[in-house]
Amino acid sequence: LWMANGFISSNGMLEAEDIGNEVWNELYWRSFFQDIEKDGIGEIEKFKMHDLVHDLAQSIAEEVSCYIPEPSLSKRIRHLSTYGEKSSGIVGSVQLHGIKLLRTFLMRQYNCLPPQVLKCYSLRVLDLQRMIELPSLIFHLKHLRYLNLSYGQFKTLPESLCKLWNLQILKLDYCFRLERLPDRLVQLKALQHLSLKDCYSLLSLPPHIRKLASLQTLTMYVVGKEKGFLLAELGQMNLIGDLSISHLERVKSVMNAKEANMLRKHVNNLKLSWERNEETQLQENVEEIFEVLEPQTKKLQSLRVRGYTGAYFPQWMSSSSLNILTYLELVNCQSCLHLPDLGKLPSLKNLIVSNMSHVKYLNEEDSCNGGVAGGFTKLEKLELKELPNLVKLSREDRDNNFSCLSILQITECPVLLELSCLPSLSE
Repeated sequence: LWMANGFISSNGMLEAEDIGNEVWNELYWRSFFQDIEKDGIGEIEKFKMHDLVHDLAQSIAEEVSCYIPEPSLSKRIRHLSTYGEKSSGIVGSVQLHGIKLLRTFLMRQYNCLPPQVLKCYSLRVLDLQRMIELPSLIFHLKHLRYLNLSYGQFKTLPESLCKLWNLQILKLDYCFRLERLPDRLVQLKALQHLSLKDCYSLLSLPPHIRKLASLQTLTMYVVGKEKGFLLAELGQMNLIGDLSISHLERVKSVMNAKEANMLRKHVNNLKLSWERNEETQLQENVEEIFEVLEPQTKKLQSLRVRGYTGAYFPQWMSSSSLNILTYLELVNCQSCLHLPDLGKLPSLKNLIVSNMSHVKYLNEEDSCNGGVAGGFTKLEKLELKELPNLVKLSREDRDNNFSCLSILQITECPVLLELSCLPSLSE
């Protein structure tokens, strides 16, 4: 939102996102924000502005910011927000197009867009979460830089969306019904962030996604079978942040996997998934393919692997360079004979292992064979599910194993004989 309104921009040395993070951190350390809530991997989800700071901000911005319902709206209003269906009638009665300076409009919990919003030609920011359908006349908002359509109920988006030449940020998170994006989306040369978190129904991305030369964030990529949809589309993209790659069973060779150039990307949260189908059975060299999908391990904070069909995990998953990895999820990797040496991950706090038939121990290394003198020393939460051959947590018991473990969930592990001493266990 700061970027879209022009409050921050790149200074040539730092990207706008980095500058924004520095500003936020400075405000936080000066106690402007409080009640910080983080997710399982340490990312900030929610925070509050201090009451006194909030009152001061409201006082300063009372003529340029407004929350509907209000008795009247000044024509100087720049930022407007609404929440809930009860506000829809009020929005309909307000002459928005007469507010020439309106830059931000946050419309939460609406099903449809009031037509007069499409006449707010100066809008830079538009938040339309939970929409049923996006009108084709959206292209009238030529100056739009930020568009949030998260939690939408639509299956497709209008082609006219591709005429928003100034759009920098497009958020489509949790649009569970979304099946496809407009093919001409690659014409949005200013687009920097395309967020598609948990868009499970998405069949493919637009062809030749690499043409989005300014793109920095692409949270989801669906590997296709034809040119323009292959993993190589990611090769020249300098992506940062979150990345989920699905349908990796469609990667035909190690060379194809190398073309993704994963080491070039600054990914913090990575998800790699294979689907179980005929292509999975035909895929050769799956272990080598996984090996060359190695990211910059020093930057990785979370890793999710689903449906992997190889017998062994890649060597980089046991690397000591995974020193800031806090979250690891290994699900439905049924052919794997054993796990990576997870005890070597010094920062691991959350671990999920599920539906793996051959696993007997979480940590098979012992100190005599070069293993570390302890393991899982930072682990706080452990979830084990559908592990029919799991016998023990560690082959070799040590005093400091699982010393911080507070939450343990075990489901369908019928031969688990014993648990190590777990001094911090509370649940």
